[in-house]
Amino acid sequence: MASPSGTQDVDEKLATLEGKLRDWWDKRDSGLGGTNTDDSMDDNDLWGDMPEIDSKAAARTAPICEEHLDIDFDMSMIREGGYDSIDDLIDDLLPQLRERLIENQAQNDDSE
Repeated sequence: MASPSGTQDVDEKLATLEGKLRDWWDKRDSGLGGTNTDDSMDDNDLWGDMPEIDSKAAARTAPICEEHLDIDFDMSMIREGGYDSIDDLIDDLLPQLRERLIENQAQNDDSE
């Protein structure tokens, strides 16, 4: 079990990571190839059922996560079919990453 200070450290890392993920999305979304913001398209549009962040785009967050959390990113954490928004991605991935960090921390504590 992670110590209270260890859990606080995990939460601080995840808060920093959340900001980095939002920065990544803002940069990606504002450049060429970003999300189409034309609201004139109706729901029957060919692309209407496409996620805002597909699983390939979500996989591009792996290096960001690995850099800031110092863990190997498990691609199986990414939701098949992608995410409706950056908030959706963060709401799905961060709890999984938190659990993984706490597990790694407990393993490191046990090996000492």
